[in-house]
Amino acid sequence: MKRSCALILAAAILFCIGSASAVTAHGAPVTISIGSAEAEPGEEVSVSLEIHGDYTATALTLAIHYDPALLTRTGGLTQGEVWTDITSSGGMAMTNLQDPSMIVFTAITYNLDSSFSASGVLFTVRFTVSPNARPGSSIPLMLDVRQFTFDEFDGTVIQIPFTAQNGRIDVTGGLTGLAGDVDCSGDVSYADISMLSMYLNGENPLITEQGWLNADANASGIINISDIAAIYNIIALS
Repeated sequence: MKRSCALILAAAILFCIGSASAVTAHGAPVTISIGSAEAEPGEEVSVSLEIHGDYTATALTLAIHYDPALLTRTGGLTQGEVWTDITSSGGMAMTNLQDPSMIVFTAITYNLDSSFSASGVLFTVRFTVSPNARPGSSIPLMLDVRQFTFDEFDGTVIQIPFTAQNGRIDVTGGLTGLAGDVDCSGDVSYADISMLSMYLNGENPLITEQGWLNADANASGIINISDIAAIYNIIALS
């Protein structure tokens, strides 16, 4: 009886050790990141989604969110070595590019023989920066990893630990000036609020190229009613 109990206990210990090893074997924390780049208003720029680290996965779903008023995706996605690893091992890679404000990517494999583990570029995407983007501003690229798992034969789903890193497009070039100085008078006053209000009400005040840059007082990359509130704050603090 004691011998039977000892064998059962030993088997249980081995099972626990084996299970723990299986979890550990699927990788230390991985970094999934979207790159950053610089571009002038109206220019095209490329950034890559990359995966680096020690892992083995059977499923991955992620999305990149961005402001479609400031960035326009140009064409499809260019496949990288991670994408190639997924498909060459028998997995399936799918994209959803219908929403102009996001890119959705999904990879799925059907058995352990088609799992993927490559490090490097998953895909590269090209954007065109809006001509209205303000030099000196940054356009965020927000990464949302919704699923990154390894599925065992017995149906156990193991969450792969990872760190997600967002990216951005830094807008360069162009003219520089004084935020809020819409009329380019050299200071910020209620005259600037009046001129910007005319534009927002559908009128056509004479605003120079530098004036348009200055009008984006909150550096959001878009000129709207929020910039009037920002100009009020600038005046109040001056």
